[in-house]
Amino acid sequence: FESSYDTIAQFIGAPSRKNIILYRNATEAINSVMYSLMTEFKDGDNVVTTFMEHNSNYVPWYGLCKEILPRFNINVECRIAKFNKETGELDLDHLKSLVDQKTKLVCCTGASNFLGTKNPIKKIKEITDASGYVQPNGEKRSYLLIDGAQVVPNIFVDVRSLGVDFLAWSFHKMLAPFGVGALYAREELL
Repeated sequence: FESSYDTIAQFIGAPSRKNIILYRNATEAINSVMYSLMTEFKDGDNVVTTFMEHNSNYVPWYGLCKEILPRFNINVECRIAKFNKETGELDLDHLKSLVDQKTKLVCCTGASNFLGTKNPIKKIKEITDASGYVQPNGEKRSYLLIDGAQVVPNIFVDVRSLGVDFLAWSFHKMLAPFGVGALYAREELL
């Protein structure tokens, strides 16, 4: 059982099993990131996501900003990046315009489940790195969460090369049984 974590880590290029957590599905994995970061948000922060998202990577952030944090008098904006309706490509200029020094997290799909578009994760990472947001550990950049449900089963993924902070995916998209999702996270964020 324990060695399965090593196999999963190797499959996505993670440093070790300490970077992997198993859940029931990708939705639960993304929700766990939302809940784990919830107490770190400050009044005036924002989350940036896209109009390309599966509900699993939109609803938690919308709910956090519109329903959960306001109950604690913390106002966090949910910003949504557009995509080109003709090509299905993410509008990187619009995304870049939404990310600023108050952007704690950028969360987007690696590949859209309804458009089939593969997003340029490395370019998105450059945008998050340039935000200047001061994280609790002193890093000056936004965190990046990738919904990899459509990416991990279909494209070679190396999380170290991509530099993502969080990557969630489901095993059933890889012809495995339902009921297993995975989350990669940088060890210091777990």
